[in-house]
Amino acid sequence: MKKWVILVFVAMLSLSACDVLQQASELQRLSLCEFELSGIHQLRLAGIALNNGSTRSGIPVGESITLAGAVFSRSLPLDFDLMVKVNNPNQGKASLNRMDYILSIDGKEVLSGNFQEKFMINGGSSAMMKIPVEMDLFKVLQNESGDALVNLAFNLVSGSGQPTEILLKVKPYIQVGSSQLPYPTYINLRRNL
Repeated sequence: MKKWVILVFVAMLSLSACDVLQQASELQRLSLCEFELSGIHQLRLAGIALNNGSTRSGIPVGESITLAGAVFSRSLPLDFDLMVKVNNPNQGKASLNRMDYILSIDGKEVLSGNFQEKFMINGGSSAMMKIPVEMDLFKVLQNESGDALVNLAFNLVSGSGQPTEILLKVKPYIQVGSSQLPYPTYINLRRNL
């Protein structure tokens, strides 16, 4: 009976060790992946959808009134999806279970958070990761005028006016056993719009 218990215990340890080794090799593959900030999609300012090429003068009158009301009330919600392209040059799949991020716009840190979804990239392929972002521009950029904040939002989609630099710092994590292991440092992803 004791031999049977010992055999089952050894088998369980072996399976657990194999699983940990597999996840550790996924971490190594993840470290070789290339990350690129591809762009911003589905940007909404005060509930108004701004498409690529949108300008302040080009939005309908009703939306201009909505925008003016948001500026007057000093509540300017901005939400969009940051699109991060992940290229896996390895033979095997790479995955992450979580990713911490810090977003800066024109050198000002505006937001930090984490992406909590498991994300897998097959070997020899690329995949697009969508990171949803929500903020109130008046709260995160308190020293800016309403006009400057609206211009900033339009610059994110149109590229007109002053160039806008987006810096996204990301730190991926992988699940190994019951622990989450972080990538050693933040990865800086820059894009000028």
